[in-house]
Amino acid sequence: MSAVSPLFPPPPKYYKNYAEWPSSSGALQPPPPPGPTTPYSCFGVAKSASAASSLAEGDKIYDSTAEPISELKKLNYSLIANYIQLLDILVHYPAEYATKVQDLRALFKNMIEVINNYRPHEAREMLIEYMNVQAKRKSDCLDLVNKKLQECQERLFLVLHQESLH
Repeated sequence: MSAVSPLFPPPPKYYKNYAEWPSSSGALQPPPPPGPTTPYSCFGVAKSASAASSLAEGDKIYDSTAEPISELKKLNYSLIANYIQLLDILVHYPAEYATKVQDLRALFKNMIEVINNYRPHEAREMLIEYMNVQAKRKSDCLDLVNKKLQECQERLFLVLHQESLH
């Protein structure tokens, strides 16, 4: 009888270093562990641990100096056109589909590359937006505190004024 292996491996041992909620003492939590340093397998495909570009210079279709959004739109239009051409090839010449599949694969890789290059910019923009929302919330809270302070000062003035009349 063979042993049954679990669907997912157990969590790494370092999870015990982290609290489920932030600590009341305000102590910093330990940093997350470093990423993989050796090649690994993702969905059965061997991946390199380096963050370098996965495209060779000859495979690069997009213009890295242009606006990423416009480049993604161009790649998307090319992807749709190549997919329609693939369908046409499959109908008329089924044996010649391999080159069109390679073209589609190259387009997908280029789209992934453009998206990955755009991530730092997107993260910066999200942080700026979050900080603006946070500043607005704090400003609104400060305005409310100032309004309540003004009301308290007016009431105190009225009480003191009424007491001085008696």
